Amino acid sequence: MAMNCLSILLDRGAAEGSFGYHHHCKDSKLTHLYFADDLLIFCDGSLRSVKNVLQIIQNFTDVSGFAVSISKTSFFSCGIQQPEKDRIISETGITHGLLPVRYLGIPLCTKKLSLANCEPLIQQIKNKVNSWSARSLSFAGRLLLINTVIAGISNFWCSIFTIPKKCIKLINSICGANLWKGTTEGHHSARVSWETVTLSKEEGGLRIRDLHLWNKACTLKLVWLLFFRSGSIWVAWFTKHILRDCKSNFWTIKEKQSHSYAIRKLLRVREYAYSWINIKIEDGASARFWSDNWSPFGNIREFLNITTTSALGIRQNATLADIRYEGGWHIPAPRSDSQLALHTFLTTLTLSQSHDLYEWRQPGNSSQTFKTGLTYNLIKLHQTHVP
Repeated sequence: MAMNCLSILLDRGAAEGSFGYHHHCKDSKLTHLYFADDLLIFCDGSLRSVKNVLQIIQNFTDVSGFAVSISKTSFFSCGIQQPEKDRIISETGITHGLLPVRYLGIPLCTKKLSLANCEPLIQQIKNKVNSWSARSLSFAGRLLLINTVIAGISNFWCSIFTIPKKCIKLINSICGANLWKGTTEGHHSARVSWETVTLSKEEGGLRIRDLHLWNKACTLKLVWLLFFRSGSIWVAWFTKHILRDCKSNFWTIKEKQSHSYAIRKLLRVREYAYSWINIKIEDGASARFWSDNWSPFGNIREFLNITTTSALGIRQNATLADIRYEGGWHIPAPRSDSQLALHTFLTTLTLSQSHDLYEWRQPGNSSQTFKTGLTYNLIKLHQTHVP
C-alpha cells in the first residue's frame, strides 16, 4: 500500500512538470518500476529533475516513515556531459553507477548479452553441481539435479534474455561433466553426445532440456504477450516505439539497425508463432488481409504466391473491413485454384459489430493459455523434420 502511494506521487510529479520524463518513457508516461524494496526511477537526467525526484521521495518518507538509503542509491546516465554528472553527485550525494548493474540477480545491459555478463549464471550452476551434497549423489540423483535445480536456475535467465550460444555450450559442458563424472573438476569424457542426452526417453535420450530450444520457446512467450497482454508496460512500450513508425505490423516489420539485439531476436522467431496466433473475425477492422493469420490458408500473400507489395487491387495494409463493401467482398474474380479457394472461404465469413479477437492455437491444444513446455516440444518437433 505504501509503495502505491509513492507511485501516485511520482506519476503526479511528472504530470505536473516537477521532473521530466525520460525521452524513451514520455509517450508511455512511465516514471518508475519497483519490485519489493528495489526501485528504478526514470527521468530526463537534469539536475532539477533529480533533485525534485529526491524531494518527492523525502515527502513520502515524512508521511510513511519508509526512508531511502542514499548510500545504496546510484544514478545511471547516458548522453549527459561530465560537468553535469559532477553537479548531480555534489549536490545530491548520489554516486554515479555504470552498466551493467545486477537487478533481481540479472545484469541490466544495453547491448547484446556477453559471456562475461552471464558469469553469475555460470557460477551459480557451478556452485550447485560442485557442492558437497551434490558430490554424493548417484547417477539418477545427478540427473534429477540437472532436470530440476539447474533447469530452474536457467529458466529465470532464459525467460528474460536470449542466452549466448557460448554460454549455453558452457552450461551443457558443466552439466555433462557432472552427469557422467559427478564433478566439473579435471578432464572428463561423455559416454554419449549431449544431443542424444536431450532426446526423449522414447528416442533413447535422458529427457534433459535443450537450453537453446527452451530459450527460443521462452522468447515466443514474449510474442504471446504482445497479442494477449495489452495491459503490460512492456507491450505498451514495444507498440509505441517499435511499431509506431512503420506502416506494417508485427508480422511484416523488417529488422533495423536501430533495433536492439533483443528486438531482433524476437523478430526472428516469428515463423514459429505465426501459425499459432489466429484472429477470430468479428468486425474485420483488426485483421490485415495480407499479413495476419485470419484464414485456414495462413499468410495470404504466400498462399496466392504473390510477391508484389500491392496486388488484386488491395493495398498492403488493408483490413477485411476495408474490402467489405455493400454486403460483398471487393476483390477481383478468381483466376487460379488458390484464389477460388480464398473466394469460397470469404463467402462463409459474416462481419459483426464486435471487435476481432486473437486466439493462441497449438496443435492438439484449443486453449488460449500459453504453455512454454508445449511450445518447446513443438519447436523441437519442427526442427527435427525440417531439412
